[in-house]
Order: sequence, then structure tokens, then C-alpha cells
Amino acid sequence: MGRVRGALDTLGAVAALVSGFAATAPAAAGEPTRMDDEVTFAYLEAADEDRGLDIALARSATTGTEARARLWGGPEGEHLAEGSGTSDWTGSTFRATVELSDDDGAPAGTVTVAGTYTLAGDPQQDVQKFNDGNIRVHMEHTTTALAIADVTVALDGVPWELRFADGYHELGHLFVTNPATFVGREEFVAFGEPKAENATDFFLEGALDDLGVTFAYADAPIHAAGAVDLRGGSWTGTLRMIDESGETVGEAAATATLTPNGRTTRLVDHTHGGVERWTVTPYLLTLTVEGPVAPVRVTIEVADVRYALHTSPLDG
Repeated sequence: MGRVRGALDTLGAVAALVSGFAATAPAAAGEPTRMDDEVTFAYLEAADEDRGLDIALARSATTGTEARARLWGGPEGEHLAEGSGTSDWTGSTFRATVELSDDDGAPAGTVTVAGTYTLAGDPQQDVQKFNDGNIRVHMEHTTTALAIADVTVALDGVPWELRFADGYHELGHLFVTNPATFVGREEFVAFGEPKAENATDFFLEGALDDLGVTFAYADAPIHAAGAVDLRGGSWTGTLRMIDESGETVGEAAATATLTPNGRTTRLVDHTHGGVERWTVTPYLLTLTVEGPVAPVRVTIEVADVRYALHTSPLDG
């Protein structure tokens, strides 16, 4: 239980750290944040014998324009120089001049690039909606590929051969609510040192309803991985058996049980702008897994940690 107890001892420090980001909560919710942007991006590759240029140009309605170039060469494709600057765009053309410098900061040439573009293909829309606590987030991106043509690339006035050209045009929209107070929750499992038979490198990650389990068999070049659901206190299922190449070579029958292992601990911290609550319940986890040679049995002390935060979402 030493590792679990150590985790419990740090909860107060963690709560204090988080509280440093909170201030007095506003009296009412703020207006939602709305952001719209239009981005056009082009990526080019050019070559001259054993040297290459990678060039990226971008235009954003909110952040302006940018151009970046990287020079590489030699049989190993070694980095030689790079530079950045701005780019010029119209509704159908782009151009840029980028001064290159080597790793010592010495001038390494001037890249000039120009070309034309048109929208090509059907727009692809990606919509994402999710909540961060009680903050609602809505993102939309509509992306259309570009057809890039008439490209010229030169280094110090010497033309280079264009090898690749690609790009896209994107319309983005972001909507985020700004509630008067932020209410967030998190749950995870802390664990101590395992007592394992025929297993090494045992590891847990996640919460009780979706707890990731991984370990290596001590008697075979195989490791096992999978997720268990222990909300009801016990679980029966299978874990994947994976060889050294990463290929799944079979399934291993497994069982897991949770046994209460002490009293629940509750910690409350009153921050400047709200309240944080920690609830920690200790258990003894027993896991049995069949193996390619011999079975695995692991017992380990774990703690179900639940954290709730109620404070200002934007530092007041």
C-alpha cells in the first residue's frame, strides 16, 4: 500500500496546485466564445541533383501569412539550412521569398517560389462536439483540396525542379460556452506494487469501468493486454496475447475481482474561486490469466480516485 498511500499523501498538494489557477468566480456566465477562420495552405517539394527543398506557405484570416523553407542534401538527406518569412496571396496565386540560414546562423541562400491554385474536389466537413466538464465545445472544419499549378521554385535565382505539390483550403468555426463556474470531474485508478506469479512489467491505466491491463509473461516471449470493467466488483473475459513483433497470437481467458481494502478517504479544498473534492476508495485487485505455458496470478492494492472541481473556468 506504500505507493497508494504516497499518492494519497500528495492529494492535498495537487489540490493546492490546481487552486492556484482559480480566482473569484464571475457573477454570471459570459458570452460564448465564437471564432471563425479561413486558411489556405500549400506544400511543395523541389530538387536539384542530390539536394532538396521543402516549402510550406499558409494564409490565415486571423493570424496572417507565413512561409517556411528547409534545405537538405547529400546521400543521407542531411539538414543544411532553413528559414521563415511571410507569403503573398491573391484569390488564385501565391508567392514568397525566404532567406535561409545554416545551423550557425550564416546566410545560406534565398528561396523564391510562386504558383497558382484553384479549389478541386468536394468539400469535406468534420464536426466535433464535446464537453469539458460543463463547458460545451463545438468545432466545424470544412476542407477542400487545392489543385496547384504553374509553380516555380528557385534558390539564388537558379530554377529547381518541382517534384511534389499539394494543398488545401479550410473554413473553421469554434464555439465555446463560458459558464459562470466550471464543474469538472475525473476518475482514475492509482496502484501500488504488484505481487505477481509468472508476470513482469505489470501496469494499469484508466478508471474502474475501463481499466487497461498490460503485463509480460515470465515464461514465454509473450505479453498480454486488454481492458477490464470492474464497476460491479468482478469481471470475466479475455486478454489479447501479443508476440514480440506486435502480432496478436491468441486470447487468454481471465478473471478479476475487487475486494474492499479499507475506508474511503475524502478531502475537500476550498479554493479562492470554488471547491475541490477528492474521494479515494482502496481495494485489493486479484487478476488471474491463462498463459501459453503457465497461468498468471497478480494481487495488487489499488485506489479508485474521484476528483471534482467547481470553480471559475477562466481564472475569474
